[in-house]
Amino acid sequence: MPIIKEERLRTYDPQSFKFDRMKEEVADAVKEDWKRDTIDDAKKRAITTTASYDEFKSRVAGCMLKPIHKNEFNAPPKFSYNRQVEKSRGAYPSGTVPSTLAERVNRSDEKREIRSIRELDKELRRRQTAEERAELVVHMNSEAVQRIFGREMDAEVFQKLLEALEQAAHVPAGTARRFLTDMATCCPSSTSQATAFYSAEERKLLTRLLARDKAQVDDPEVVRLCASWGITSSSLSAALAECDRGHPTCEGEAASRDRNPECMG
Repeated sequence: MPIIKEERLRTYDPQSFKFDRMKEEVADAVKEDWKRDTIDDAKKRAITTTASYDEFKSRVAGCMLKPIHKNEFNAPPKFSYNRQVEKSRGAYPSGTVPSTLAERVNRSDEKREIRSIRELDKELRRRQTAEERAELVVHMNSEAVQRIFGREMDAEVFQKLLEALEQAAHVPAGTARRFLTDMATCCPSSTSQATAFYSAEERKLLTRLLARDKAQVDDPEVVRLCASWGITSSSLSAALAECDRGHPTCEGEAASRDRNPECMG
């Protein structure tokens, strides 16, 4: 026989008695009674109308949810979230934030890793200048290349990165060659997918980038790289000759193709 533990009877003390606590206990008891009755009624109605146990379980689990009226979909929210932000909004002038907060946000953005081609596309749209876009390639190692381009290849996003490398005024030497090598080594399927649809103009862009990084034709690594991207040795030699003559594009300046037709190969 189970033993029921009961609370000991205590002497009524008006000093320690609090009506608010008793009110909360009564409210909780009323809520528990309502919950028990609602679940019991839902079980009795669902046991004769449901076709499977999963449907029965779902109807019982959602019996306490409030139905949504069609007019409530476009109605303004009744509950205000982030009320602490609303209170502190008047602490600073409009359009300004504390320097410590701005530095913290910048640090968090720098530490955030790009994990997919969609996140890379979003980051490219956020950056306005070619130098800012080229920084994405400068700080992208082989692991990041495999993580971003290993599963999915977006030719438009990849083209934006190449154009940023060409148009940026200050790019570390060897950046384009390292990036193309990582793509061909870590993401061979994405590389073959990109080269299959590349036009002659896009191949010339790859050739100019390799020529800017002084990729020699007799280098075995460069030969394998050109074979992966569909670049001929003659076109690379011609681009190297242009760089030797001191062409502005090979110097790393942001010269447009319309003003410099020689860059088209």
